[in-house]
Amino acid sequence: MFRPYFFPPRFWPAVILSLLTGGLLSCSPPSPLAEVRIGVIAPLTGDSDARWGKSYVNGAMLAASQINDRGGLKVEGRKMKVVLTFADSQGNPQVALTVARKLIARYNVAALVGAPHSQVAIPVAALAEIRHIPFITSMATHPDVTTGKAFTFRTIFIDTFQAEALARFAVGDLDVKKAAVLFDVTNGDSSSLAGLFKKQFEALGGQVVAFEPYISGEKTWTHNFEAIRESGAQLLFLPNYGNVVPLQAKLARKAGIDIPLMGGDDWWGVETGKDRLTLEGGFFSTDYVLDLGGLENRAFLAAYRDQYKVDPNDDAAHIYDALGLLFTVVEAQGSTDPESIRAGLAAVRDYAGVTGMMQFRGSGDPVKSVEIIQIRQGRFVRFKRIDP
Repeated sequence: MFRPYFFPPRFWPAVILSLLTGGLLSCSPPSPLAEVRIGVIAPLTGDSDARWGKSYVNGAMLAASQINDRGGLKVEGRKMKVVLTFADSQGNPQVALTVARKLIARYNVAALVGAPHSQVAIPVAALAEIRHIPFITSMATHPDVTTGKAFTFRTIFIDTFQAEALARFAVGDLDVKKAAVLFDVTNGDSSSLAGLFKKQFEALGGQVVAFEPYISGEKTWTHNFEAIRESGAQLLFLPNYGNVVPLQAKLARKAGIDIPLMGGDDWWGVETGKDRLTLEGGFFSTDYVLDLGGLENRAFLAAYRDQYKVDPNDDAAHIYDALGLLFTVVEAQGSTDPESIRAGLAAVRDYAGVTGMMQFRGSGDPVKSVEIIQIRQGRFVRFKRIDP
């Protein structure tokens, strides 16, 4: 059995881990009568998101271990052990689709969770719909993930509401009338949030005076910054990944752009103190921060810190919530039948997760609040909550 170095030994009696990449690296499928097997799709290797793989796995292992420590899930009047089968998406849509097929066909999973970014979640959702397998994406926000789908759900807000919340905040709290946007036109998450923000901001009476696309891999953005500097913008919106935003902020300041910065949920990826300081005073949207409050988050923080000796990030919190939501529905329905799980998820009205309250009203998109965070002295500090 494959055992990554970062798993605490006490978890191994409780959770069986198998790793899927292009091929099988683990045992043959177990009897479906003895356990509830769940497929977890996460970026464990590869260049794009692998640095977050440790958090996804740790959050998932913690959720499963807690259930198994109390005897497992109660299904059809008896307790059944939760078994997680991990699949490495490598942050690649085609690889994700391949391993998702294997999880369904060979491992006979009751449900899929994870696939945290939209470019991976969209093809997995399409497959889940065809195979009638419940799928809960932990962090993909693009509208296309759930549009027209009956079996796909998410634990994070949809970009449509995230953009609305950010526009409301910019206009109502920051008194911004003119905004500039710099976005990656080749990245679905970035371009989706950029376009939706522009629509919402202008609907509130604001004006996007510079809407600047770029292509992944660019390192200077010189012409973009010239246009933004000359536009008269009062705010620069950077709906881009956390690994590139600090450089964009630094170069924007160097280009003479001295206006407030704002971003979306991908700013959680700005993890180092040095990088956060380049965004000092900036704002971004999320639904999870360490000081979110609530009994669920406090218990999660204590357990995570006890097991891993570090603070969790939003990746760990969301995969923990995705599994917690699934476990709650399976026990409420008393069944692992895919249609029963789907119906149970659609009927959720008041799930109290680590990342906040969520409910579903006719779609796989949770009705959920947005937290506006400000970066102060390298820390993420809650500034305001915006409700649907």
